[in-house]
Amino acid sequence: MREKVDKLILIILSASAGYLSVGIVSPASYNYTNIRIVPIAVIVILQLTTGSFLGYLRPKQWFNLSLATVYGLICVMFFDIIFTSKSHNLWPLELFLYFLTAIPASIGAYIVKRMKNK
Repeated sequence: MREKVDKLILIILSASAGYLSVGIVSPASYNYTNIRIVPIAVIVILQLTTGSFLGYLRPKQWFNLSLATVYGLICVMFFDIIFTSKSHNLWPLELFLYFLTAIPASIGAYIVKRMKNK
């Protein structure tokens, strides 16, 4: 029972960290008019760091936890879709882009898992 609670807490924390890594950068990206690479680079670095930390904590569950970094974004997206019907008209594309942000987290978690196993 204790292990299930620990796993649930870790999933909630990884979802929160994933949401924060994109949520911190998104309002800042409105200041850039022509250069969009800076916010994307910050998201990649933050997701890579989050995935590395999760891969260090639980190397056997590296893939599941790195995907959990997207759960917070998906929950907020569907919350917005339900309660503000005028936004998110391209939600399938948004969902795809959110899963793209999980790629750096998966890479970081896998690298740290491999380093820890050696």
